[in-house]
Amino acid sequence: MRKKMGGCAGLFLFFVVFAVVRDTATAASFTSFSGRETCESPQLLKPSSVEEIQNIIKNARAKGQKVKALGTRHASSDINCGDDVSLDLANFASVEIDSGEMQATVGVGATHEILLNSLLEQGYSVVHPSVKYPGLSVGGTLATGAHSSSLLHPASISDQVVALTLVDGRGKVRKITGEKLKAANVNIGALGIVIDVTIKIVENYKVSLDFIDRDDSILFNGEAVEWAKRQDYFEMSWFPSASRVVVFNGTYVNINTPGDGRVKFVLTTTPDFIGVLEQANGDRNQAFFCGSEAANRDGLAFGKNGIPQSFNGNGEFSSKITGTMKDVLTTFCPDGGCAWDNPGPKFISSTIEFAFDLNTLPQALLAVRNIIDRRPWCAIAAEGIQIRFMQKSDNYLSPSSGKDVGVFEIVIPLRQEENSSHFGMSTMQEIYQTMLLEFKGRPHWGKNGRSSFADPCPTMPELYPDWDKFMAVKEELDPEGVFENEFFRRLTRQQELPKFKFCAINDKCICSENSHCAYDQICEPQVIGGKRVGICIDNFS
Repeated sequence: MRKKMGGCAGLFLFFVVFAVVRDTATAASFTSFSGRETCESPQLLKPSSVEEIQNIIKNARAKGQKVKALGTRHASSDINCGDDVSLDLANFASVEIDSGEMQATVGVGATHEILLNSLLEQGYSVVHPSVKYPGLSVGGTLATGAHSSSLLHPASISDQVVALTLVDGRGKVRKITGEKLKAANVNIGALGIVIDVTIKIVENYKVSLDFIDRDDSILFNGEAVEWAKRQDYFEMSWFPSASRVVVFNGTYVNINTPGDGRVKFVLTTTPDFIGVLEQANGDRNQAFFCGSEAANRDGLAFGKNGIPQSFNGNGEFSSKITGTMKDVLTTFCPDGGCAWDNPGPKFISSTIEFAFDLNTLPQALLAVRNIIDRRPWCAIAAEGIQIRFMQKSDNYLSPSSGKDVGVFEIVIPLRQEENSSHFGMSTMQEIYQTMLLEFKGRPHWGKNGRSSFADPCPTMPELYPDWDKFMAVKEELDPEGVFENEFFRRLTRQQELPKFKFCAINDKCICSENSHCAYDQICEPQVIGGKRVGICIDNFS
């Protein structure tokens, strides 16, 4: 039995992207909410049919142009940026449910909100959520291997796919199954224009979720990893200045289990708060940032300080809730709207994320702890340093390709003026350079800055043993490189990462001279993992 549904696009993702299209007829410009990347596309098209996409690709190929697919523009890296023609795939947002096969075929322009609501209407759900905020597009999360957190279930939509349809570099429609899915399921936009994906579905269920406050020693002694292996859903928020971690301990339960709880992990901001944040950032006010970290932990674990994030069916804070998967493992915005809805200045941020095998994770986190102890920093993000888990994947470019992994993510606020330095900048730079060069962490395709994907950082074959297999599929599907962009050319070392004034501020380079940092900083030479690098440190003299 097959049922087809449509939907409207969702909102945008806090800490990730706010897209603005200036002229959809001839050109487009969209800027990440983080402020780190602005993509300029000479031509933005919004096709309504597969035939249109085929013709666009054929015309571009004839002219020697490149084509880049866009979803809801949620990647904060420059993976979204194309050379010539960009395609807005919002019109491909249908959801077709096959209850007999327990599968759903989803257009890549659909958001996860559309997908989950369509499934819920028929009493179904996904095996495990792929995102916490469901405003991301299915196509974008597939391309980047976006994920939630579980070692017992596939935490990414990329690991729930049984087939997909794409248009290749010659304009031919291809149904991808079998071995080629291992390349296409995390495709970084380089194999073709994906039209739809067919995923496994299950009957709807609920999740019982506890928020548990623990000493952060569990991160370093292996206890957290062993705990994660036993839970359907397991995530942690680490608050280093307090040496505490809040554990999100989730168990799948029957849909008939009592409970109507839900979570709210997306917060609002106001122009006044942005002004205070800007002042604290400029003053290097560590007391402000550490106070914010403490307040965020109290709200998450204990519902204090006016920022509770988990609620029972009566709308009251509770550290133990039960509700549907959608209500408990994905989030919603408060009545005042999300941070990106506010008029005036926006919250601007920088994000890094890295994946490590489970044996390496405690060592990597201990290295982060040691760096934070030596340099000024506090975790102001609402969930501190987020730590998630993914089970082993067969997909060539998945964060968990070939092994179970633990993943950590750090978000810090930037200044409103993009060339100004910010609190914790040297700390953030030493952390991401250490994770890449010493621990060989896999950077998130859609979150990390440009410098994470260029020399002297590890090459793709060093990080992904099946990189050559991915490239073989690419050669078959896109032999002329129609879908390549600057991001891809850096990955393959076909193009160097240029250095310019202020480039290190937002991770668009690793500094090698003072001019790469802000005016009030100098570039301090370092040797990390045997590589000569540099870190921007404050110099107020």
